[in-house]
Amino acid sequence: MPPFFYTYIVKALMAIHGVNMALTHPPRSFGITARLKDHKGFSLIELAIVLVIIGIIVIAILKGNDLLFNSRTKQFVSTANAWKISAYAYMDRRNRFPGDSSRNGYIGDETTPVDEQTSPNTATDEIATKLSDVPVNPVLIGGQSWWFYFGYLTLAGGSKINAMVICPSADCTVGLSPNNVEMLSALDSSIDGIPDAGMGLLRGLSSGVAATVGHGVTVVATPSVAGRANGVVNLLVAADLEDATSLGTEIPWAVGQYGAVWAFDNKF
Repeated sequence: MPPFFYTYIVKALMAIHGVNMALTHPPRSFGITARLKDHKGFSLIELAIVLVIIGIIVIAILKGNDLLFNSRTKQFVSTANAWKISAYAYMDRRNRFPGDSSRNGYIGDETTPVDEQTSPNTATDEIATKLSDVPVNPVLIGGQSWWFYFGYLTLAGGSKINAMVICPSADCTVGLSPNNVEMLSALDSSIDGIPDAGMGLLRGLSSGVAATVGHGVTVVATPSVAGRANGVVNLLVAADLEDATSLGTEIPWAVGQYGAVWAFDNKF
């Protein structure tokens, strides 16, 4: 509790006690000695009233924290969905995903004849410059920054799926904090119904991705486009995920992970 909280409690207790003393023990003398004799300890009623006040304040603080967390969670989920909606809005206009100049159905997987992994051909570039009302990147929520990037994921059998990578750092090399874990768990619940880093459409980016050269996320030469961080998922493979099999495995979201991979367009 903050220091002023205890000050208020003491003042309230003294005020209640003063009222009670004035009503039940009117002063008989104006002398200092008489006043000291009249002074007694706090009654059970006074203590009970203060305990009720403390309980109300504690409940209000806890409820306020819950409301604040729910508000931040909704903003995080809304931003992730906004980037997904932007990708589909681009497809509706151009008949292809952003970052898929080759029109083979996959984002950022080709380097010739157009390099889809560098500006101005990345998904972020094309969304930010061709659409209006584009979400921010990174987004700052409750003191936490989150980066959103598009690209593709190569599964164990060699097939590909489009993916969105969500990380608490620009290059996805910083491990999740406890607050990050709570936010991704909430996003996972909104997408898959349950928070699980090894199953469903949203899966954990494992700690191994930070040590695997060439995998994960590469931030392109141009640091931003239209005020938005510009990156591309580069050579993301099944081994970089907690589990990339179709059924998946029950794995909790944890501090040792580096972000999340959302198979927003296809199932694993």
